[in-house]
Amino acid sequence: MNDIEFKEYLRKERLSYGISQGRLAYLSGITRQYLNELETGKSHASDSLKEKLFATLHLFSYDTPLFLLIDYFRVRFPTTDAEETIRNILQIKPDYLLHEDYAFYGYKEQYSYGDITLMVSQDDTKGLLLELKGKGCRQLETFLQVQNRDWYDFLQVCINAGGIIKRLDLAVNDVAGLLDVLLLVEKCSNGELLTRSRKWEAMHAGALSSKVKRDRDKGSTLYIGSRSSSQYFCLYQKDKEQKNKHIQTDIKNRFEIRLTDKKAEKAVRDLLETRSPEQVVFTIINRQIRFINCKTDTIDPIWEWFTGKDRKPIGLEMRAEPYTMERTVEWLKRQAAPSLVTIQRIEEQNGTHLLEDILKQAKLKEAHRIRIRQMITAVEDMIDTAVPQKENDRIF
Repeated sequence: MNDIEFKEYLRKERLSYGISQGRLAYLSGITRQYLNELETGKSHASDSLKEKLFATLHLFSYDTPLFLLIDYFRVRFPTTDAEETIRNILQIKPDYLLHEDYAFYGYKEQYSYGDITLMVSQDDTKGLLLELKGKGCRQLETFLQVQNRDWYDFLQVCINAGGIIKRLDLAVNDVAGLLDVLLLVEKCSNGELLTRSRKWEAMHAGALSSKVKRDRDKGSTLYIGSRSSSQYFCLYQKDKEQKNKHIQTDIKNRFEIRLTDKKAEKAVRDLLETRSPEQVVFTIINRQIRFINCKTDTIDPIWEWFTGKDRKPIGLEMRAEPYTMERTVEWLKRQAAPSLVTIQRIEEQNGTHLLEDILKQAKLKEAHRIRIRQMITAVEDMIDTAVPQKENDRIF
């Protein structure tokens, strides 16, 4: 693209998004006067500046560049009655959860549906522990949608039942590329991160490093705050992480707020009281983190936009994903398929039917039967409809 084509394209794109010269210049780190000179052809932009201007313009092509998800939730209930908790909290028929004689965190057994896990103890002081990791949150949302509930309803039911919030991860998902993780790592190295915790560390391709490594395939992660504390932040390249797992995603970067115990409890109650995830999330962020431009000693303009200036407020979304046989199928592909094909080809030559006989003689345990029911039963048919409506009353 020559200089004439560049200036015409730049002005046309800027006007198509309704962006003033001042705003584009501010977000791109140049003056309005200089941008005007670029558009009129009085000045010429370097290739790096052209790339910066195009990247900034690209941000405006998204109506909603950010959205919020709950991506991890753990709550303890002061009861040992697992069936009642499954019915009243999850509002699922207990028969559809798989019982297993093991668990974690000192619990002895658990009930599960995919990544929705309820750990059980007969000790009243431990009670029951409900854990929803990332996939578990998405799987819960498939039930919430059918139940005509949202996260606020679910969190309220947990609080009403005396639930003690143990962990909450709030994930701000960046689909536009607002958060350049590698650039933020550079800023940390250059002393352009202001944070109360005074602690940060970067990981590239899973290894700790203080240097920026611009690898097209390997993702980078930035941790701000101590990972052993009750509150810290994790920024990472979600698209690259998922690509390495052979999964496609529209999320480029993710900013996670990871909270435990009292911090998690407060965030849940603030969400329920305000019903404003924008306020809750960015109050937490702005109290702890600020990226600046050391040359001007001002807040980095893109960071300022990310944290809310001249941007539409974000809401708490649900991106429901049903529980599938994906893990089992992947295990079969990697571990069992080669052996099965080997046996099949041998039998084709020898005229035997050993593999067919093995499958016919296989004996299914109760756990297998429940997994089959989980896979073939519609979510609507697993819902427990006999839940008292008073559970939805607010109690703070």
